[in-house]
Amino acid sequence: MSFKYLGSYIMTDSSDETGVSAIIRKANTQMGMLKDIFSCKDIDTRVKYWIYIGGPINALLWGAKSWSITDKVLKKIRAFHHMSIRRILGIRMDEVQECHITNKQAQHWFLDNPPIDDFMARRA
Repeated sequence: MSFKYLGSYIMTDSSDETGVSAIIRKANTQMGMLKDIFSCKDIDTRVKYWIYIGGPINALLWGAKSWSITDKVLKKIRAFHHMSIRRILGIRMDEVQECHITNKQAQHWFLDNPPIDDFMARRA
């Protein structure tokens, strides 16, 4: 059971999965609102990087200090981060499978974007 209080989800079982899922949906909504910027070939990758950090990443990690990070929660957060990088770079899943593109390669192509764990550690 959970309820929302002052923008955060309070769980009866001390798990943060519901709250994290809601925050991922909000960050994903921001990614959708920014799709025209991220898909534009005329905008430099550095600008896209800083927009991504300033918008969706900040939305994603809002309140992360108070989360109880389980492996399942961390896996969801990492999956969102990697999906977002691929989306910004215009990498389709069929390309990932055919060309064997790893998450590390995509992070390198996106200005050596650090893993989401590093962003979380900076906020702790």
